[in-house]
Amino acid sequence: VAISSDGETIVSGSWDNTVKVWRGGDWLHWLEIGCERLQFHPVLLSVPSSNMEAEAKSEAETAEKAAETCLNYGGWSDEEKAEFLVRQSFAIAKGTGNIKTAKRKLKAAKKLDNKIDIQSLQQEVKQLAESGKIKENNEDNL
Repeated sequence: VAISSDGETIVSGSWDNTVKVWRGGDWLHWLEIGCERLQFHPVLLSVPSSNMEAEAKSEAETAEKAAETCLNYGGWSDEEKAEFLVRQSFAIAKGTGNIKTAKRKLKAAKKLDNKIDIQSLQQEVKQLAESGKIKENNEDNL
C-alpha cells in the first residue's frame, strides 16, 4: 500500500498481482471505509491470550488495536459499535474463556445500546466459555 503525500490517492497491490488506485478523501474517510469493510471480519474479534504462540499473540494484539481504532474513529453508529462489542464478547468467551473481559465488553455494549438484554447475553458468554474449555480438554486428551 502506498499513500500519496497529499493523502488524496492510495495505491494498493494484492497477492493476485492486481493494483488498485483509490482516489479522494482524507485519512478519516479512508479509515471509515476500512472499518466498514472490516466490521464483520473475524480478525477484528481476535484478542491476545497468554497461551498463544508469540506470532499469533502479536497478530491478536494488532487486531485488538485495530478494533479499538474502528470503535473510536471508524464512523460506526452506537448500535453498530454495540453489536460489534457483543460479537467480540462472544469471541473472547469462546476463544480464551475470559468471562470477565467478555462481560466488560457486554457492559460497554449496553451503554451504547440500552435495548441490549445483557443478562441473557452474559448467560450465553458463560456457556461459550464453558464449551470452549470442554473442547480444549477433549483435544488435550486425544
